[in-house]
Amino acid sequence: MERSIEDGVVLAVMDRPERRNALDRGTVAALAQVFDGDQSEPLPVVLTATGTTFCAGFDLTTQDEGAAFKVDADHLFASMLSYPAPIIAALNGPAVGMGAVLAATCDTRIGCTSSWLEIPAARLGVVLDVDYVKRVRDRLGIAAAQLLFVASRRIDASRAVELGALHALADDPVAEARDWATHAAALHGNSLAAHKRFCLLYTS
Repeated sequence: MERSIEDGVVLAVMDRPERRNALDRGTVAALAQVFDGDQSEPLPVVLTATGTTFCAGFDLTTQDEGAAFKVDADHLFASMLSYPAPIIAALNGPAVGMGAVLAATCDTRIGCTSSWLEIPAARLGVVLDVDYVKRVRDRLGIAAAQLLFVASRRIDASRAVELGALHALADDPVAEARDWATHAAALHGNSLAAHKRFCLLYTS
């Protein structure tokens, strides 16, 4: 996990390209540190990853972490949802399974032509936590949620934009996300925090 600050913007980069940035407890804990702590002057965050995959989901090589991973993941998502400043996901590639839930937990999502969303739960015979399913439905839209969970279909970048699951496409999603974050950093933080909170009143 790499974290840097430039021009009032936090860049958080998942850095496990050898595992396609799959989530283990260590990665989840490192991500949570970005959003925990003093929030008196929170900065906009761009969340992205190295390599060609945004996040391949739960790291299946760490299945013995199961229950503990769920506790850590719930803490991460709660921290992201309560973080006052905008969190912008820059999808440098696919977001799969828990990676799609992670992207959905961000406030806005910018992808590229190689980005796609997929949740293979039905093919694997597992059931995701109801709160995760609800968040995907609320954040990505009911049509996207039905495609991901019920039809078990992959949603490519252009279709994701049509459905509202992605807010924009860019040749360089990280650069575009940084532009969005820089714009947000120049706005009134209290106003952004209040409207982010209002957007969450009936969603999670």
